[in-house]
Amino acid sequence: MTQPASLEGFIKPPPMGVVVDSPDLDAGWLFETDKWQATYILAKKPVPEVARQLNEVLRLVASLGGFLGRKCGGENGLKTFWLGVQRVMDFAAGAGFAKDAHPL
Repeated sequence: MTQPASLEGFIKPPPMGVVVDSPDLDAGWLFETDKWQATYILAKKPVPEVARQLNEVLRLVASLGGFLGRKCGGENGLKTFWLGVQRVMDFAAGAGFAKDAHPL
C-alpha cells in the first residue's frame, strides 16, 4: 500500500500563536501562491490579483474533492478536502512542468 502524500509544499506552516479559525485571514497566509491560484483555475473561477479569504479557498479545495456546499450539508470533511488537495497539487505540478518546458 502506498503512503499518502504530505501537505508539505502545499500549505505553509502557520506562525506560532495565530488562530487559524480567524475569518479575516487571507489565503496567502497559509497557501503558497501557485497553489491558491491553481485552485481558482481548477474551480473555473477568475483568479484574483491578491489572495482572498482563507475560508473561501478551503471551500474551493473541498469542492474539487466532491464537497457540494449545500445549506443542509454542513461543512466539508477531511476526505473531500484531501481529495481536492491531491487534484490541486497535481495540477500545480503540471503547470510548473509546462512553464519550465515552454517559458513564455
